[in-house]
Amino acid sequence: MKEWKFQNAKINKSEKNQKKLKTFEIKNKKLILALFLVFLIIAGLFGVNNRFLMNSGISSNMKFNQITEDDYETQSDNVKFAAYFMSGGQKLDGTQNRIGYSDTMYFDLSLTGGRLEDAKIEIDSQNYYLETNLMSDSIISNDYVSKNTKEILLNNISGNVSKVIEGSVKSGDYEYTTAISEAIGEDLSNYNKQTTITFIATYIDDEGNETQINESRYLNIRLVW
Repeated sequence: MKEWKFQNAKINKSEKNQKKLKTFEIKNKKLILALFLVFLIIAGLFGVNNRFLMNSGISSNMKFNQITEDDYETQSDNVKFAAYFMSGGQKLDGTQNRIGYSDTMYFDLSLTGGRLEDAKIEIDSQNYYLETNLMSDSIISNDYVSKNTKEILLNNISGNVSKVIEGSVKSGDYEYTTAISEAIGEDLSNYNKQTTITFIATYIDDEGNETQINESRYLNIRLVW
């Protein structure tokens, strides 16, 4: 009788061990399956992003040009203007920016003698918003506190003046998660587009001679997920 109970206990223990082993195997299989599904989702997201890049003509190894002194030239030797981004201590003619993040666009203006009248900076932003937080001063005529600035008017300027104006390039309205890619819209070409920054003014030298300034600067805006 005792021997039968002992054998029965051994059988029960063996069955319990087998059940634990099966439970462990099932949990492992579920974990492996879950990890595999996560891998597929990530791979799918990368695939979607790659299709966006290919369909919009974006090169994964795109390089931007460094801004030189020639990029500052205008119709007057006394007026210099450039638009650029900064990366690694260099001024560049483009940026690659992740959607939901921002990069700073710089407008660099200098005047050496004479005066500027009716000056303004126009921003043709087709695939981004230029968010500014600018207060009026001796150079900037108005307050520009906006999520999507399209134009910056300047005061009449004379003498020797140097001014750098900044704005944040964003892919949408970051106040709302549903609007972080609002500036891009449905057009795939907007993931990689050239933007035009135009500086317009009338320059008057010390003898009263007028020169019309109308200079466009072209920057590349590349946006990726």
